[in-house]
Order: sequence, then C-alpha cells, then structure tokens
Amino acid sequence: MPRSKRRDLCTTIVRTFTSDYQSTAMKLCTFVLPAISLSLLLCTPMMVKARNSDSARPAVDRYEPSFARLRDTLYLLDTTYLEIRLDQQMIYQHFRSGRVERYPCSTGNPRIKDGIATRQGIFTIGGKAKRTLSQQFQVYLNYWMQFDGGIGLHGLDSRSYYRHLGKRSSSHGCIRISNETGSKLFSSVRSGTIVYVHGGSPARVLVFADSSLPGLQSIYDIDRALVNSRVEAVRRGRWYDSSLHTRIAIPARARLPYPVSVGTVDPDMIVRVPIRLAPIPVVTRVQTHTIVPARPLPSDSGSRDGILLSSRAGSSED
Repeated sequence: MPRSKRRDLCTTIVRTFTSDYQSTAMKLCTFVLPAISLSLLLCTPMMVKARNSDSARPAVDRYEPSFARLRDTLYLLDTTYLEIRLDQQMIYQHFRSGRVERYPCSTGNPRIKDGIATRQGIFTIGGKAKRTLSQQFQVYLNYWMQFDGGIGLHGLDSRSYYRHLGKRSSSHGCIRISNETGSKLFSSVRSGTIVYVHGGSPARVLVFADSSLPGLQSIYDIDRALVNSRVEAVRRGRWYDSSLHTRIAIPARARLPYPVSVGTVDPDMIVRVPIRLAPIPVVTRVQTHTIVPARPLPSDSGSRDGILLSSRAGSSED
C-alpha cells in the first residue's frame, strides 16, 4: 500500500475513535453524573438521621443472636475438687492453678449381684480412713473417702481388679481406685472437698472463683427448689430464665446441705442466645504530625557521636 494511503487510513481511524470518545464522554456528563448526584442528595438525609438515632441509643441495648452451649454454673471457692467421669472411668483432680491430675477408676455396675450404678451429682467428702472394714461385704477398704452415703473411693487388698481400672465399671457402687492412687488422693483431699460425678454431658458445671466476685450467694442461702429449677431451665434451653442469673457459690471445706443434681443434656444441643454488641470506635479526627528532616551527623570524626559510632562499628566482640 502506498505511503499516502496508509497515512490517510491512520488519520481516518484516529478521527473515528476521537469522535466516539467525545460522544461517550458527552453522554456520561449529560445523564450519568447528574443521576449519581441526585441519588446522593436524596440518601444523605436518611443516612444522617439513622446515624443520629443509633448514636442516641446506648450501645448496650443492642443485641444480636449468637449460638452457645447453655450450662448452669456453680462457683467453687475451694482450691481443688474431684471430677469423676462415668463415661471414661476416670478421675480428674482439678486445682485452682489450672493443674489437672488424672487417675483411672472403676465405678458401680448394676448388672452384677448386689451392684448399683454410681449416682451422678455434686457431693462432698465426709469421713476418711486409711483402712476400714466393709460391714456389708466383709472386706477391708484402703484409703476410704466417703462422699455419698455408703458410697466412696477406696482401694482393695487384692490387685485382681486393677485390670478393670479405666476400662469398665466393676464395683458394687463405690469408686474403686488403685492403692497407689488412693495414697495420693488421701493426702491431698480433705473433708469437705467437692466430688463432681457425671456421665459426660452434665447440665451443670463447676468453675473456680474468688470470694470477691460480685453477686455471689452461698448455696446455703439458696432454696433447693431454685437450684433444681436451674437444671430444668438449661435442659429446656431457657437462657432467659431468671433463676440462672443468680451466682451460686459453694464455700470451701463446707459440706453441702443436700446432694446437688447435675442433670443431663444433649452434648450437641446449641441454644440461640443474644449477646451484647460492643460499639466499634470510629476515628472522627485525625491528628496530623509535622515531619522534621533529620539533622545530619557531624562529619568531624573527633565528635562524641562519631567516636561512639566508630567504636561500635569497629568492635569485634561477639
């Protein structure tokens, strides 16, 4: 193609593109931009009104749903307690420091002759004896620690039951432990220590607390019917029940006035409860800082800064 025709073709393409661009820009300025401006003018008063109404209302009054496992909580003022897991055949000794000791055990088996299932609940250690005679079965019990009537923790002279510890229930109702475990627990557990027995999905849990926690009320001052109603509220998922708002404390080394039930709930039960929305801080004013250029270091090698820098740079110590 001759050079002149190529020049004319390029000129035509440029003019066409320029014309289309100018037409599009004209349409944009004529229709789109005014529409956007009108929308902003209409929406601005509504946004300001909504913002003012939100700022006038306290943030603590706003809620949003959340999902959680609802449980009743009793606050423990002692330094340790024993948790007996019937589903695991294990004893966990919890300490206030967070340390947990784990011991295998064997609980009551109702399928054997004269056997009963170990009852779930919250109890306290009563009588203790390093060695005592069972009047019912005429056998000696080592490191006896009673907590529920005639039920307690103990070891036996024979070691044949050791093979069941931590594996299955095999006793007539008591908590069988090894004599080595009994020696450790007997020295660290005292009269009044809480024994928390459950099957793995209790409706009531224990939490260590300090007596300075606001709103604590001793379990001795709480009606037994109220304590039992809290478990029923958890079982039915009634997070709004007023009975759950009371903080019940179990004093240290104090025997419970009655056995406290722990209840049972579905371990997968999730309750929809409201949570308070925390206000998000908004920066309304940005503080500006003036940047001052750094002053150059003196070029004189005899200055104090120069000597300090040169001594660091020339040091060969590790």
